[in-house]
Amino acid sequence: MRIVLRSVLAVMFVAGLGGVALAEEVENPIYAAWAKQKVGTTVTYKSVSQSTGTAATEMPVTETTRTLKEVKPNAVVLEVISQMGQGGRTMTVPARTVEIPAKIDKEHMGLPAELFARAQAEVKDVKEGKESLALNGKNYNASTRECTLVTNAGMQMTSHVKVWYSADVPGGFLKSETKTEAPRASTTTVTLESVK
Repeated sequence: MRIVLRSVLAVMFVAGLGGVALAEEVENPIYAAWAKQKVGTTVTYKSVSQSTGTAATEMPVTETTRTLKEVKPNAVVLEVISQMGQGGRTMTVPARTVEIPAKIDKEHMGLPAELFARAQAEVKDVKEGKESLALNGKNYNASTRECTLVTNAGMQMTSHVKVWYSADVPGGFLKSETKTEAPRASTTTVTLESVK
């Protein structure tokens, strides 16, 4: 069950880094990066999870495709389709619509807001930086944001999240890495696969 939950959370994360209005709102760079694209633009990501330690198990691989459907003054509308594969079987998550708001809470900018809003996570130790990132034969000058998330919904879970962004791709999202320390060690990496 925990493996499925982690996969669903990874799909939610890739579906969009939207946010909820809480305190001071700022321009959402994810909205801005999508808003300048043509309707029909498609971006595909791959999510791979690995558990570590004595209880290491096969984890699902997820491919998620986001397609820009509409640009509005207050949000962009994306269609999100995901497929999860594990043990030779593939499960397709039905297409759904996600809205990325034009403004988000300043504290949550550049972090997996949809994930921690739903999981009731506390955000700690936020850091920003710049790095060069090579993906699919191309080098990006990426902005990074990282933090520690402590969730308390049901059981406590502590994760370190790092996200790489670039205005050179639709939606701005290049890669994320989530390392969970407790209750079981695991790593989930989401990377840009293609842009059409």
